[in-house]
Order: sequence, then C-alpha cells, then structure tokens
Amino acid sequence: KAGYEYGEDGLCELCPMGFFREEGAPDGCLPCPEGSNTTTNGSGSLDACRCNPGLFMSNSLCQPCPKNTYNEQFGMVSSDACTTCPDDKVTADVGASNMTTDCVCPVGTFFADRDAGICRDCPKGTFCPRIGESKPDDCPATFSTEGSRKTSDLDCVCDGQSISTDGTRSMGFYDAQFYRDVRNPNPESAVDKRGRCSPCPLGMVCRGGLDVMFRVDEYPLRFGSEVFPTLPEKNATRLAILSHCSGSQTLTSDGEEAVIDACFKDYCATRVDDPLCLPTFPDLEVGYWSHPDEPLNVYKC
Repeated sequence: KAGYEYGEDGLCELCPMGFFREEGAPDGCLPCPEGSNTTTNGSGSLDACRCNPGLFMSNSLCQPCPKNTYNEQFGMVSSDACTTCPDDKVTADVGASNMTTDCVCPVGTFFADRDAGICRDCPKGTFCPRIGESKPDDCPATFSTEGSRKTSDLDCVCDGQSISTDGTRSMGFYDAQFYRDVRNPNPESAVDKRGRCSPCPLGMVCRGGLDVMFRVDEYPLRFGSEVFPTLPEKNATRLAILSHCSGSQTLTSDGEEAVIDACFKDYCATRVDDPLCLPTFPDLEVGYWSHPDEPLNVYKC
C-alpha cells in the first residue's frame, strides 16, 4: 500500500517523515529530494515532498532563495515566495529562512538594537567590516575616518588640516613607518604598521588621508633603505593609477615630470587604502622651508 514499507518484524509500517512510497513501487520508502520534506508520516507520493523554508520549487527541484532575500514558509512553488530583507539588510548566503535571524545589518553599519532590528551607520572614527556587527571597531589611536559607514581598517586615516580659534592646528600629518610587511597583499591589519597621525607643524600643508606618493615609472622603487620590485604592466594598481591620471585635475603643462609628480601624489592621497603607495612628506606653505634630510623641521624664511 502507498506510504508503507515492511519493517524488520515483517509487518507494514508507515514511511517516516522525509520519505515516501508510491503504490506498486518496489519495497522500501524513498527519501525526498534534497531540500524537501513531508509534513507527516506515511506519504504515498513524490508530490508530498515540499521544499523547506528558504527554498522554492523550480523544475521539480528545490532552489534556494537568492542572497538578501528569505522565505519562512514550507512548500513554496515560486521564487515570488522569496521576500527582500527589510531596511536594506543583507543575508550571509542564499537560502535564508528567517527574517529575524538571517537578515542582518550590512557592512558599514551595526545593530544599535538587535532585538528591534535597528541598524545604524558606524560613526566617524570607527569601521564595521562584517555584516551583522553588534558594535563598531575603533580606529587605532590618532587615526579617524573621513565620514561614517566605513568598512575597513584601511579607511582609518589622518584628519585634514584645520586651524582653531587659538591658531593651533589639528592632527593631519601622517608620520610614516612603512615596511615590507605593509606591502603584503593580505596584511592582517596594515594600519597597525603604517605609523601614526601627528600634529601638523606650522608652515606645512597637511591634507589628511595618508598623504603619500607613488611613482609608477621609476624602477626600482626606493624609499630610504627600502627597495621594491617593478610593478608589472598589467598590475591592477598600475592600471588604476593610469586610469585615475587620465582624468586627474592635477595634471599640469609644466612637463612630463611635473605631470607624473602631481598625478600620482593626487592618486595616492585619494586612494589611501592602496598599500602600493609610498610615503612622501607634505608640501610647505609659501614662506617656509625644510632641509631634505630633516623634512619635519619646518622653518620660516
């Protein structure tokens, strides 16, 4: 009889949940297709196998709801059953089955109230690199971010120059501590090795960020005693720099060298997350000078 199979004692017993047997089929209950189940014992047809929550039926197979959607119902037969997570929330993977637990705050935000499902942007000076964060990560000491909703420790940079009412200047000069391990493609935390933000000396122009420069056409690349290898022609960073330079507002008509200097300095000042940029010292205001061997000691003319 449909829905039954022989037990160990030779007597008929119901197919368990998740299994079925059609009438006249060889003895033994068959499992439901992957991702489906039955609602009761004793199912006598493949049609009794319904897709689990998080899935929907398509071409006789259970398919997962796309990322950032969910389905809490059993036995859905259309992708229309997959509902978009509310309030721009996201899911970690496809096949989400519970709005409350699977739809979480995206990167750059955190749960201000997890029980109520309220997300807030990570404030200035913090970053949120993972989805579903409960609290933001703080930037290292002396570092901050250029705005809120940041997603990486590489967004932690120096604040730009500002002058208060008493004439003092805010943090804004990047004091480089740049080693080979910073250039590792997958540093655990490049910011921890990059140095610190220092007060901007009087007479020095501090733009914030990391205020660094990379000369893509000079090989080998040198910074103090450090020597770095050639950047390949098809390297993504090189291509990004060249693409940026093609529309840069800093290009000048003072000759190729001036163009290269201005363009690559501008690129690295705006792309502070690029570990292939080499540190350089900020410019000086008119009327000030410093010796190349002691660029941090700024003197008035």
